[in-house]
Amino acid sequence: ALAVLLLPAVVVAAAVSGQDAAQRVGVAVIGGGASGTYAAWRLATSQSVEHGIALFERSDRIGGRLHSPTIGCHAAQGDSASRIDALPRCELGGMRIRASDVFVHGVAEALNVSLGNFYMNSENSGPDDDPLNPAALRGSIVTRLLVTNELQAADGGNLPRLPYEFTSFIPRLPDKIDGSGLTGTAASMHLYGDPPMAFYNMTSLPNTTNEPYDPCSSNNWRILEQPLPAPDGPPVWAYTRDTAGRLLAGTSSEGSAFGNDFSGYRIAQINLAAATDPFVPGDQGDGQAEPGKPLIGPFSRPLLGMQELPLAMSAAFLSAGGETQMNMQLLRIEVLDGDEQASNSSDIGKLKLTFVETATNPCTEITERISKDGVGDTRVVYADKVVLAGMATETLASLFEPQSQLAVEAAAAVDMVDLNNYGKFFLAFNTSERNISTAALSGANGTHWEAGRFVASSDVQQAFKWWPGTQARSPNETSAADCEDVTVLQVYSQSPLLRVAVNTPQWSCVPNVTLDTCDLCENATNWVGRPQDHFPAALADLLLTQLALMLNVSVTELPPLLEAKYEWHEISNPQSPAAAWHFWRPGKWWETFASVLQPVDDVPVYIVGEAFSFDQGWVEGALETTEMMLQEKLSVARPAWLSRNDYCAAMPYYPDKRRFAS
Repeated sequence: ALAVLLLPAVVVAAAVSGQDAAQRVGVAVIGGGASGTYAAWRLATSQSVEHGIALFERSDRIGGRLHSPTIGCHAAQGDSASRIDALPRCELGGMRIRASDVFVHGVAEALNVSLGNFYMNSENSGPDDDPLNPAALRGSIVTRLLVTNELQAADGGNLPRLPYEFTSFIPRLPDKIDGSGLTGTAASMHLYGDPPMAFYNMTSLPNTTNEPYDPCSSNNWRILEQPLPAPDGPPVWAYTRDTAGRLLAGTSSEGSAFGNDFSGYRIAQINLAAATDPFVPGDQGDGQAEPGKPLIGPFSRPLLGMQELPLAMSAAFLSAGGETQMNMQLLRIEVLDGDEQASNSSDIGKLKLTFVETATNPCTEITERISKDGVGDTRVVYADKVVLAGMATETLASLFEPQSQLAVEAAAAVDMVDLNNYGKFFLAFNTSERNISTAALSGANGTHWEAGRFVASSDVQQAFKWWPGTQARSPNETSAADCEDVTVLQVYSQSPLLRVAVNTPQWSCVPNVTLDTCDLCENATNWVGRPQDHFPAALADLLLTQLALMLNVSVTELPPLLEAKYEWHEISNPQSPAAAWHFWRPGKWWETFASVLQPVDDVPVYIVGEAFSFDQGWVEGALETTEMMLQEKLSVARPAWLSRNDYCAAMPYYPDKRRFAS
């Protein structure tokens, strides 16, 4: 794992302005996150590309929404690989890998990325939260086990030990919805809006001549055309989670509120398409290792953090002859017509890309164009093909000429997805004298909190007992000795209150600072912890107050705060200007999935990323949609580590015949 970290992350090419000296590439990959580095690596190791492949990243960091700095204690010169592997790390974006994520596991194995367990409970196994972990629900502290028992025992009416008005209608859905051919999950209670929208027990496809289900079939989308309920209900694709919950599961507004609070995720289900569940529901694997391989449980993560995945793919891309240019932000893409190409004395390709040079401030992590007057700061690149990888959906259409077919098609694709903004906050405490525990909550409630989540109905939606606990646990991972007195909590929240604290004006900083001189920034006096972490004191006060309320202690009883880091994912945030994750809106979204891979048939512009995948919200989705584009649009052969069925199951509703699925 250490060897991957030490490989050079980038090669910065000398680029100069002016058409005569413009750069010429075969394929330009825009974006240095998971989908961009995957596309670049796969292309560079699968095909010979005339004029080469270049990856362009707007910031100074490879990783995109995967960002894994250490926290609490850090690497020093001469440290061993095992100690570096064991350091506590933030996951400021994606944080874990599921056992069912065949693409991510395939990449990790191919590039020798070492994985370790990511624990959700104190028992070293299972994908579920610890049953004795606490939940703070509207002033009541209960265990997750109590909530589960209440739901299982309910046969209607309110649940007296849960502070929510569920109404008297708490239905159990039947094993089979008559006439629809769809199988539900009758064992589950659906009072907070989780109707059976996973259509995985199909033996033959509807409206076909008894065609058997095959993940590679181009007719699977017919499943989503079926009426629900049969015979006269709306098609499956028309439902949102909200309408499905209310109409099919009898969910009340209080039930929805409970579902958001207890899950720890406040998702706007009113726009979320219901019919996007995978065919195999919740298959996290049994955690059993193959012979000769270490045991990896239901969830895992690279020992050096999730960012190691794009770093490893970037390093492999460079080793294969690729080129990466950092701090290059794409402004626009122009499609050259035949006359423009013919009038030039050299082969300039079909696409003209205009970039602007940027600089990333090491203290605020804000990336801005170097010259804002537009003079002398643009760079031109001519390309045969362009892959837009993980681009912010809010600005995607603006890259193309207004009213052009590309702009229209990109805007239509963006209209089919909605987004979630959220913040992740990591707090490292010195627990040498005082620990963080729920001792004050124990007794009658019987809670403990050793690993995994403490969910709440407050602005702190969920707090992870991150280090030790979720990230590392002896003897499976050996922790660094000097980290034993460090406890790290991760807070995940979409709270508007925290958003205001994050975006309180604090961004200005003098140019030419270094990590060692961040105290020179104008707002450094308003930060807590290390100046280079630019953590607002007002935000720290708010988080500590909320945590103290959850733990039933005073703020002064919390251990001393050592260090704090955060990232707020939203287009308006200058540090990380993109949404956290996306979801499909109701409609024939599978058609958008197919068309967005190449919005205009005769224009070699391709769009990939988590936003337009079948597995939104996960790194797996970013890799899946990129692999689909590579195979279906660029005729790249399937990698040896990916089976036919796994490839097709990544998007079973793909409406076109697949190139290599026979």
